[in-house]
Amino acid sequence: MAGMVVTGHHYLVVGDVAGRGLLIFDLHAGGQPSRLQFPAGVSFEPFDLAAAPDDAFWVLDRAHRVYWGFD
Repeated sequence: MAGMVVTGHHYLVVGDVAGRGLLIFDLHAGGQPSRLQFPAGVSFEPFDLAAAPDDAFWVLDRAHRVYWGFD
């Protein structure tokens, strides 16, 4: 795991390095997290996450020197 952020819509998002994706926890409903997994051809290794305006968030991928924006 690497990085985490709580969105304005009350989701906890955690970077999953081993699974090459994100785990998304609904803090209101509870239960098992949703998994957002990137396709094999996409380079993705989350390092840190940060909140963005309008309940969005950013994922920093230091290994590949890119950042991803999610809304």
